[in-house]
Amino acid sequence: EIAKERLAAHGVSGSIKSQDLILIYDDFFNVVRSRWPEAKIRREWPLARNLGKFELHGTVDLVLETSGGNVLIDHKTLPGGVNELTEKAKSFAGQMVAYRAAIETATGAPVIGTFIHFPISGYLVNVAVNGSAEMFLARCIPADGIRNP
Repeated sequence: EIAKERLAAHGVSGSIKSQDLILIYDDFFNVVRSRWPEAKIRREWPLARNLGKFELHGTVDLVLETSGGNVLIDHKTLPGGVNELTEKAKSFAGQMVAYRAAIETATGAPVIGTFIHFPISGYLVNVAVNGSAEMFLARCIPADGIRNP
């Protein structure tokens, strides 16, 4: 019943069956519990932080609190195969590095992993970005805030 309500709330009840949504959910959390068995799961963690000249407002879909640090997972409902989705996951690197910086500041704990989860295909893609959020975002967005194609 909850699955049907969620699908209707997002306007996709005609695109996916509630039974399939339950299978996707179960498969994903089986992977999470297998990989991070001791993790405390936090859903929809709101963020707000100044990153140099940028201001971040967002919500991390899933934060896994482990003894070694936090793992961030963001869900993206895009279809595709492994190669296409791996490439697409890279386009979210800026978002993930900003989330990493905000969570590390808020908790004082390191972020030990950033992932994009594609529930339709079941892929969980590691999006590792090195360096500070400020440096990464400055490379992505020019000083005038206008991005050239």
